[in-house]
Amino acid sequence: MSASRILPKEPLPPTLILFGDLDCLAQYQDAFVDKAKEAGKHFELKVYKGGGHSFMTLPVFEKKSTQDVEAFVRRHRFLPDGGD
Repeated sequence: MSASRILPKEPLPPTLILFGDLDCLAQYQDAFVDKAKEAGKHFELKVYKGGGHSFMTLPVFEKKSTQDVEAFVRRHRFLPDGGD
């Protein structure tokens, strides 16, 4: 199924996409996020320099990508604030 098919769905929660700049699909991901934003959806694209496909499983990216995801879900109140 094409990812573009989800864009008309309501409600669509804020979405974070993590991508490596060396991924062979990067140009398509950029185009999808642009289309989502044009449709008024809240999509954030976080690009990691030097990362390829499935980069976040590599030790060099694991900590930073995990922190970025946690910050996103807390910012959108999908998880409680860690300050308790």
